[in-house]
Amino acid sequence: HKLTVAVTDSDDGIILQKSGSSNDIFRVTMDGTSDQGEIFLYDGGEIEFAIRANTNASYINTPANFGIGTNAPAYKLDIQDDGAEVAAIKRTNAGNCEFLVNPSAGDAKVVFQNSGTDIWAIGKDNSDSSFRISEGGALETNPRFTVDNGGNVGIGTTNPSTILNVSGGYALINSPSAGFSESLRLQRNGAGY
Repeated sequence: HKLTVAVTDSDDGIILQKSGSSNDIFRVTMDGTSDQGEIFLYDGGEIEFAIRANTNASYINTPANFGIGTNAPAYKLDIQDDGAEVAAIKRTNAGNCEFLVNPSAGDAKVVFQNSGTDIWAIGKDNSDSSFRISEGGALETNPRFTVDNGGNVGIGTTNPSTILNVSGGYALINSPSAGFSESLRLQRNGAGY
């Protein structure tokens, strides 16, 4: 190796400090109890960014927002790019691929925006555990589609009382072409009703 720094369990490893100050700027160290490699970046003596790695997990820890493709992240993880595909979650072998939204309290939702404006929200409403699609960023505001815990579907209502409950207007059903003789068929136990 061009450069090898050997440390014992009690050594700090490599430390860069600001001149005339005891505040660390950069530190490479090791947790002697688990042989865990650690890199720290400091600001005013406070740890602002840390990378840790061991046999069980490797992770980045920062109290600030973390940006990829931006130097002004507005969220805990802010990914920005001018391409069409900004981020992807893939599983390369057979099996399920899950994306979890798991708040300790409140709604579990995904919000779709256009130029920073909330357009649609989709997810589980915490007030009644229903699944909703709502216009805007809040599931409680302007809900357009609801599935309750019993499986009833509501359009224009958040309290569907039947398997399909349409409220606030009427449903228009058109045949796709002149070749179809029926636009709507109602049956009961397989027989016309």
